Amino acid sequence: MEVVSIFLNRILLAGKKKRVASLHLSAGQVPIVRIHNKLEELEGEDKVENDLLMGIIKSILLEDELAVLGEKKEVVISRDLAGELRFRINIFKQKSSYAISFYYVNKKVKTIKEIKLPDIISRIINQRSGLLVVAGSYGAGKTTTCGALVEEINTRRGGHIVTIEDPIENIFVRQKSLIEQRQIGRDVRTFDDALKYCLRDDVDTVYLSEIRNNFTHAFPLLVELASGNSLVILEINAPSSIQVIEKLINALESKYNEEAARFMLADTLLAVVVQRSFFKKSTGKAMAYEVMINNSAIQSLIREGRFFQLDNIIQTSRKEGMISMSKSIDDLIDSGIINEEDI
Repeated sequence: MEVVSIFLNRILLAGKKKRVASLHLSAGQVPIVRIHNKLEELEGEDKVENDLLMGIIKSILLEDELAVLGEKKEVVISRDLAGELRFRINIFKQKSSYAISFYYVNKKVKTIKEIKLPDIISRIINQRSGLLVVAGSYGAGKTTTCGALVEEINTRRGGHIVTIEDPIENIFVRQKSLIEQRQIGRDVRTFDDALKYCLRDDVDTVYLSEIRNNFTHAFPLLVELASGNSLVILEINAPSSIQVIEKLINALESKYNEEAARFMLADTLLAVVVQRSFFKKSTGKAMAYEVMINNSAIQSLIREGRFFQLDNIIQTSRKEGMISMSKSIDDLIDSGIINEEDI
């Protein structure tokens, strides 16, 4: 069996050289990489033996992470491997053995300009309190966007920033702000506990990665924080602004009645940004954005529970900075950045 460290370094560096998005290992299979949305076998590699796969898992997981994997049969972590490369790593059970997916993470936090985020979002994060939601499907780049927002605040103004993540992907370097990064399960037990700490402390900005477990318990605490003196940036898995609002209202209804939940969200929400990722005609990815600003019309619809009319306001409020997903996608197609058949 090949030495674990030699094999792992070789394939991860080969993936970096090929500019792959991810690399996937499973017992009895040749390593698979994703290049420009296509899965291909990693050239020159043999099938991965189960003993080698288990050796990789034991080499990259800490003792407590191994315990989580044994109990839950899956674990998600972030690690620096193969020198200076950073990865989000998913390890999970399948067909009675384990599989590993390595997702390449850019160690340099991207800026708002680099990801071409709509200008209106730069103005929204000037707010000192309220809730900004960044939504999209898995792999849509939500964490990259949230990282850019946090870095913008970090470089633009002083303040106390707390990130609550599972796991920590972007590593921030202090600029004008004091930044504390807390990982669920390692630095703090749960999202609930981390939010309670923020409510008791003097925190200006809070970023929360996707809350996969007990969202209904954590979200009312988050709204309490956002309605006070903190700007809260929340990452959430949802494909549209309407579904974001429905999910948030449902979570609040675990503690409040329906009307109170609607009014509370209407009073706290700043905006919803939904993004979709597309592969460009050439190389790399392009983002399409839906932006819903919580203006008076949106507030009224949320308070009245008429969520189905939100799209109409988004489509007719371009002058206020709102953007519909269909318009954003059409702009990418008209600009020749993506192919219509790839939608």
